[in-house]
Amino acid sequence: MSAIGRGSHAPASDTPGGSQPWSSSLMAWQVLSLLSLATSAFFEESTYQTTDSTVLSLSYNQLAGTIPDEISNLSKLKILSVAGNNITGVIPPWVGNLSHLSELSVGTNNLGGGIPEELSRLARLEVLGLEDNMLLGIIPASLYNLSSLQVLSAEANQLQGSLPSDIGIRLPDLRSIYLGSNKLGGPIPASLSNASRLSIINIPDNAFTGFMPTDLGRLKYLSELFLDRNRIEADNVHGWEFLTSLKNCSYLKRLVMLDNKLGGVLPTSIANLSTQLEYLVMASNQISGSIPSGIKNLVNLKALGMFENLLTGTIPEGVGNLRQLRRLGLFNNRFTGFIPSSLGNLTQLITLDLYVNGLQGPIPPSLGNLRQLQVLDLSQNNLSGNVITQPAQTKKKKNR
Repeated sequence: MSAIGRGSHAPASDTPGGSQPWSSSLMAWQVLSLLSLATSAFFEESTYQTTDSTVLSLSYNQLAGTIPDEISNLSKLKILSVAGNNITGVIPPWVGNLSHLSELSVGTNNLGGGIPEELSRLARLEVLGLEDNMLLGIIPASLYNLSSLQVLSAEANQLQGSLPSDIGIRLPDLRSIYLGSNKLGGPIPASLSNASRLSIINIPDNAFTGFMPTDLGRLKYLSELFLDRNRIEADNVHGWEFLTSLKNCSYLKRLVMLDNKLGGVLPTSIANLSTQLEYLVMASNQISGSIPSGIKNLVNLKALGMFENLLTGTIPEGVGNLRQLRRLGLFNNRFTGFIPSSLGNLTQLITLDLYVNGLQGPIPPSLGNLRQLQVLDLSQNNLSGNVITQPAQTKKKKNR
């Protein structure tokens, strides 16, 4: 966050044990506009008093105990970051009185309880980091009135409920939303496309349902879309319209929708996604059809994962055009035909998993060019001919 890395390291503490309790004289600083102890391992007591601090960063230390009430006296604070410690208790409601706050980061601690309604009073808040705690309940509806909010991070908690249908209207300046590993459900709000500068939607490991919004292509800055392990559906042309719209997202680098309820025929428009795309993973669904030959256009792909689906046809020769590919996973499908010899062009490939298909014919000698290959699994196919012997670093798996 903003203050991390700018502070000096404090001298060693004489207090025994690992995590250090917060001093009751925490507020004893005088005329201080920047305090950052980020990355140091302890916090020393201070001996003077002030209320003029604007930045308090104690992130990534070994601080324990609860957030001290004395911080409430720092009425001019703009940044409060205590992330990455061993802090317990709850988020104090008085934080809502720090009206100048633009960043509140309390992630990666052991905080419990709910998210205080009082946080909705922080009208200047731009960054809210609550991730990796033990927070319960719903996200307060009033929190979505923080129209200046740019980053909302509350992943890895135990939050429930759904996202408001008008989230993109109420949070028009939202840039990143991280809500993965919670218990959230309901549909993905179509209004997200109103947050025109939204670049990261990271909401995996929840219970979101229904079709994807069809106009996500309006998010021209979208770079990451992580929706894995939800219950997102697609079973007809309408259900796949979102994929067609994503062709307008020229900055898109990561699209991950593993383990959802995607079905129906894979649209050929998948080949029209951004040429900046690096990760394309739609595995563990019920997708049928074939991989279009136009997949060769996605020249910056590093990982292509379409395993555990119902895909048929042949593996396109054009896959060999994806020279940046590190991982290719097409196992547990219904592919037939030969293994394309063009796969030998993928000299950066680390993992090649094609097992449990209907592939036939010989193993292409060109696979001997894959010097970086660590995992090669072609088991449970109908292959014939000689075993390739050239790739010395290849680790062959046994039949499963």
